[in-house]
Amino acid sequence: MKIFITGINGFVGSYLAEHLISSSPDQIYGLIRKNARLDNIARIKHKINLFKGDILNYKMIASAIKSSRPQWIFHLAAKVSPRYVQEASEEMLETNIIGTLHLLKAAQNYAPKAKVLIASSAAIYGDTPPSSLPIKETCPVKPIDAYGSGKASGEIISQQYFRTFGLKIIIARTFNVLAPAKAHTFIEAGILPQIKSIKEGGKPIIRVGDINTYRDFLDVRDVVKAYIALLKRGQPGEIYNVCSNKMVGMKEILNFLLQKTNLKNKVKIIRDPKLVRPIDIRKSLGNNRKIIYHTNWRPKISIRQTLSELLENENLSF
Repeated sequence: MKIFITGINGFVGSYLAEHLISSSPDQIYGLIRKNARLDNIARIKHKINLFKGDILNYKMIASAIKSSRPQWIFHLAAKVSPRYVQEASEEMLETNIIGTLHLLKAAQNYAPKAKVLIASSAAIYGDTPPSSLPIKETCPVKPIDAYGSGKASGEIISQQYFRTFGLKIIIARTFNVLAPAKAHTFIEAGILPQIKSIKEGGKPIIRVGDINTYRDFLDVRDVVKAYIALLKRGQPGEIYNVCSNKMVGMKEILNFLLQKTNLKNKVKIIRDPKLVRPIDIRKSLGNNRKIIYHTNWRPKISIRQTLSELLENENLSF
């Protein structure tokens, strides 16, 4: 089978490609931007047929789909803001909305029988009230940031292509993702560098934003298995939450990291106003009954295992 992945060099895309390559003899095609870094796929790039170009260039993406004629398409390419932002940049909206349109248009023209997974986000739900938790796929879409708005728009376009052209589109609303390596979340970018500095003799201080928030986390390896399960057994035209149905506090994660690095009760935690997001989601918890019912997928890897492996990979465990 031929499989096409946009954003294949991203951290989720690279894990997906690695899993597909290790588990089956499929032909893997990937779309990356020109001059993009290939660190995440360095070990497997010789096994991938890469197309270089911008998803905003329709002729380019159309040529790639026409050349590969895939049976499965995973649309993971997206522009993500490192922090919640109220005002959307044109680049973000163009990539997340027009880029999705280009991909769907190319699929409709050159791979109309392909099954297409659109990687959306729990950000489309916004700051859901506690009474509506855990969040079902039927919950109102009320994004509070530009990223969520862009993803919601991409979903609407995808649903229109399903209804109008009959494309076999499945939407995956993915909640927060952690990985043992290759990710750039708040842990890798914010917490781990400070822990490393302390272990190397720096001041025993860790600066944080608001850690009185709660999230639904999944290990990236469970996420890619969910995506594959959705294209195998999910229903075209349907929307699925990809989540754990468990909520973990940021404070709990920080305490676990400090305990595993032998720094518990040895550092001072300082709330830095500069790290506090101007807008934020207090609690995010997804209901995963639908994806379990339709695909029999279930998350297998605990957040503690993910964090432990991450620390081991960074040589920070004791």
